[in-house]
Amino acid sequence: MSKSIRRPLSSLVAVFAASAGALALVACNGVGDGNSLDRIHIVPAEFSNTLEGIQDQYTDLDAYQCAPRSLNLFGTFTRGDDDIGDFTTRADWSSDNPAVARVSNGDIASPIDSTLMLGKGVIVPGNVGETTIRANYLDLQAAITVKVGTPTDFTITPANPTLTLHSRQGLQLMAKLGGVETNLTTAGGTQLVKAAFNPVSDTLATVAVSSAVPVITALGVTGSPLTLELTLPYCNQVVSTTVNVAVPQSLDLTHEEGFNGGELIVGTNERLTLKANFGEGIEPQDLTSQAAFSRTNDSSDSDAASRVSVGTGVVTALKAGAAVPVPAVCCAI
Repeated sequence: MSKSIRRPLSSLVAVFAASAGALALVACNGVGDGNSLDRIHIVPAEFSNTLEGIQDQYTDLDAYQCAPRSLNLFGTFTRGDDDIGDFTTRADWSSDNPAVARVSNGDIASPIDSTLMLGKGVIVPGNVGETTIRANYLDLQAAITVKVGTPTDFTITPANPTLTLHSRQGLQLMAKLGGVETNLTTAGGTQLVKAAFNPVSDTLATVAVSSAVPVITALGVTGSPLTLELTLPYCNQVVSTTVNVAVPQSLDLTHEEGFNGGELIVGTNERLTLKANFGEGIEPQDLTSQAAFSRTNDSSDSDAASRVSVGTGVVTALKAGAAVPVPAVCCAI
């Protein structure tokens, strides 16, 4: 017998409700076909993308300040466990102790953007402690115990970066949750941090959150380090790092490890890395994704394009023949 899952046509791990219209896409609950809802259970969102994960029973959940978590509600029917429905957006969610953890019914504003509301089943951890999160649908109830802890060892990576003039650099905010190194920049593709220079120095560098990731753009050489702050609005935690902008001493284009000056076999490829070097004691900046790679001898070697294909940081051997020079340039240097 085949197994089916009845669920809304929306992301299982989304922290925010996409729109009011998305709620209309919930599948039917079996009423009217002789197959009625029998029981419901709560599933952490990260386990909701497989049938096995949905069928497991969860009694408790660890959560941490600064990091919201999403829950889903699934139900099984009187004809057996082979038919499963998603009732996350239909349920009424509640917390026995909102001071420890609140849970959204689509009524908690996002601290990132107050014009957005957190979707149903999203937990917002508060004080350290333990509470029970409940979901009610029709005359059925499911519950899960949530234990809230405190993150430790906040860091920004790369730490204290030096950027090449006219380049960009993405950042991650990391912390240990229960001793496990965790990226707190995003959750399920949803933005968790705000970013700003303090004080603002728009002529030297700007920072904007793009695809939920803070990205610095270097505009002018800094005489002294700038201070960048990443804020986690869910817990008002601020983590800072310094940022410098400089003209590099050199750009180094290197083969991938293990190449050792050998030859590419036709049909294989090799990764190239372009890094900016600023001098002893300063971490080089990887510029590969921002660089323009090319072939320098297309005009004098009409067959070059048929032997080598060049992409962003990748060279592919198409046909045997003479070597093809591949330069890379970046950032108007």
